[in-house]
Amino acid sequence: MNNTSRKKARAKPKLHGTKQQKETDEFGGNVSGQAMPRQRASPIPGLEKSSIPDLLDAEYSKMKYTQNSDLMFGHFSSYLPLVDMEDESFTSWYRKTAGMHTVETWLSNYKRHPYAWGALIMIHGVDEVSARLRSKVENYAVYSAVLLSASVVLFAFTEINQHFDTAHWILKRIYLYALCVSVSSHMCSILLSMHFVNALNEAGRDADVIRMFGEGQGFLATHKCAQAFQMGLYALAVGVIDMIAINFEWFDGLACTIVGGIILFKLKGTSEKLFNSSSLVAYWRWGVGKDGEVGSRAVENEDPFDLLIPMERVTMKVGISNRLYKLIKGEEVIGEDDKRRLDLEHKESEMRKSYLEKRQNLLSPANKHNGGKKKSMFAEEGSEGGEVGDPPPLSLNSLEGGMRFDEGMNATLLHHEDGFSNTQLGSFGSLL
Repeated sequence: MNNTSRKKARAKPKLHGTKQQKETDEFGGNVSGQAMPRQRASPIPGLEKSSIPDLLDAEYSKMKYTQNSDLMFGHFSSYLPLVDMEDESFTSWYRKTAGMHTVETWLSNYKRHPYAWGALIMIHGVDEVSARLRSKVENYAVYSAVLLSASVVLFAFTEINQHFDTAHWILKRIYLYALCVSVSSHMCSILLSMHFVNALNEAGRDADVIRMFGEGQGFLATHKCAQAFQMGLYALAVGVIDMIAINFEWFDGLACTIVGGIILFKLKGTSEKLFNSSSLVAYWRWGVGKDGEVGSRAVENEDPFDLLIPMERVTMKVGISNRLYKLIKGEEVIGEDDKRRLDLEHKESEMRKSYLEKRQNLLSPANKHNGGKKKSMFAEEGSEGGEVGDPPPLSLNSLEGGMRFDEGMNATLLHHEDGFSNTQLGSFGSLL
């Protein structure tokens, strides 16, 4: 194959003025079945050039006179990009701040809480703590269901030694009542777990979840769920050991009891080490120090139980929540700092408007003089002023003069050469 045939083979089909273009269907496909580049399905009317500025102008001209329903469901959806109509960041901001003023007192008294789950909420956030407790109660419910099924099967005993003496009668009653306690406790654990998860699912905002832990004693519900599971487990163990004593000998039941006691002793030692070294309650809040004083262990490690930074975040959310509440009620939500800032912005806008009007008048043909040079409107009378185009004397958004914010959110009006000195505007930290 020579070079000419290779060039023809690599040549791309033309897109304009060819027979292939006329044979495309309305979806950009090729009616003849031949492979060809994909074309735009619905080109913008009136767009002669394919440059980016022309495309943007055409998009803007059409969107300017288009209703929202047309943008979502009309013919514009064929070439407009898909946009998330719900801003998740804004809804998340609302969920984390709305209603926080109703739970501020409970959170600020975190040192009086017996279990300090309010402190965990402020440290990790509502989402993380809710996920932890949801997983906790769901695990207890699952294992309670497993043990409940085993306990129900133990009720259906048919072959049991009948001695018809007092000891045998007592052992049988212990077996029956132990199974009843086990079944009831596991059912209680499952029901508590279901109610906790249902209540948590119906909480709309972070403030509602916090109120559920405060007024609703949500953590106490999870603690009762765990206690019900443990009680049912111990009762089931008593019933199993009692059945061993009935069907075998009392010595066998005693041996099983000793083995279970050793296991519980080992478990308790390991569990205490885990909680005493990391738990917010067992170490940071109520940890027992070397001298036996409650709460002194964290102090000995120079790690006092203080949540200054999380409380500052809560205070910011409470401030936003108060402003939202006042806005919904139609009350005045603009503070003194806001009024001062708005006044400055209004003055800056008026001065800029006046500057533009004077500049337009000087640039008009009727005011041309001095060889085309114009006197600045800011120059004093009888002096040689600057030329037109000098920057305005006050600008809150320009480099010559503007608003400067330091780390404490203190706004300062920068110095201007026209005589304006630095002006301290105050702190805007309370607005957050």
